[in-house]
Amino acid sequence: MQQIRIAGADFDARVFSRGKFALTIEPVPGFTLSLGRIACGDFGEMSALPKKLRRHDSGDGLSVSVDTASQIPFGCEYEVKRSIDFSDGFARVTTDIAALNHGRIAVLEQEPVLFTGPWRRLEYLIRGETALRSAGPAPDRQLLYSGPEPVVLLRCHADDGTAAEFLLGSDLWRHCAARRLGGDARFELVAEADTVSLERVPLIFDTALRPEIEVPKRPWRFSQTFAWRRGGAAVTPAPAGAESFTAAGCMLAAAVRRQIRSRIRSGEGDLRLTGVTPGSCTDAAHLERPGQGELEHCDLDELVALRLWGCRQRRGGSFTIEIADPSPFAGSAAAANLASPPRPLTAQEVQG
Repeated sequence: MQQIRIAGADFDARVFSRGKFALTIEPVPGFTLSLGRIACGDFGEMSALPKKLRRHDSGDGLSVSVDTASQIPFGCEYEVKRSIDFSDGFARVTTDIAALNHGRIAVLEQEPVLFTGPWRRLEYLIRGETALRSAGPAPDRQLLYSGPEPVVLLRCHADDGTAAEFLLGSDLWRHCAARRLGGDARFELVAEADTVSLERVPLIFDTALRPEIEVPKRPWRFSQTFAWRRGGAAVTPAPAGAESFTAAGCMLAAAVRRQIRSRIRSGEGDLRLTGVTPGSCTDAAHLERPGQGELEHCDLDELVALRLWGCRQRRGGSFTIEIADPSPFAGSAAAANLASPPRPLTAQEVQG
């Protein structure tokens, strides 16, 4: 089995060509965040034939991208592609699934998300809610959530204070698309012993129960972001003498993006964007789909990309971002990472 190892100052990650997991991230030894495999109806990715596992290293060492592709050779056959972008404290994963030979995807199980290792506290946010729910370890299996609304934020704290997070972002609307098209969805969060698992079935088109439903004949794309921070979520102070500026509104809005990028390009040295409150927005124009009216999205993904882009633009300095209340991401590992300059990564191919 081929795999690619990506390592940073406080993590070790692996991307696999085949097997139970597509991706594992270990912020500290013994505490792991893993992404499983998809299934299209009765046919799972575990049976897929690997087609590609390729990495791309940035010239400055601040990011690594890994592209994978495989094909499930059963049913109508299904193509599964992933693009995983790593930077210090973040991994952004985009999965593309297509039914081949004129097929359709009636039921799609997304990759399960698992946290394994001793943990002391779990926090999670359900779409449509404004307050985080929380749970602690228990001797018996705990069904913490089961319902049609996706989990937008899931944060697991290890015994030493290390935090690892799963986050939905700019395509939140896709995780809710099935019900708009007459179908259904199911998401389930379970904690048991040293394992926390999030099972996700965003597409359920049950034509046996509802024969009037037309299963969409289209490929699907789903994105998610993972964040982690060793030893807790303390924010790194801005460098002495750093300039700061503020920007309001959805970070995906064209006018806001232009304002921020213009300010970043306009000088040199250390710069910090302050007072940012990422959260949910429904303006489809922000996703360059104005004709769609409303498409729910979160702009945290944009901030992860912006931090990296900004650091590459600032001559002789860094670019960092400070997230403030009332954002649900204030105090998160993602927020602490955004407030810290990215550190370099290393990558290599590994056999076995």
